[in-house]
Amino acid sequence: MRAKNDPYTLVPTITRAVHEMASDQPVERPATLEDVRGEVLTPNRLNAIVFGGFAALALLISVVGVAGVLAFS
Repeated sequence: MRAKNDPYTLVPTITRAVHEMASDQPVERPATLEDVRGEVLTPNRLNAIVFGGFAALALLISVVGVAGVLAFS
């Protein structure tokens, strides 16, 4: 059961309206703009997380290295 403000409850109505205007127009995969934006940004978000993890690891290695040099001298 979907919530009261769920935009997907309007899909049958919108599909019917599109078919009334142009019966040859298919409505293949209805989605909200938020869903489409999420699909588009997911790879970029994953890349940012992976590169951020590598950057944090590089920072940790450099901090340990500098601390080691300072301790040795």
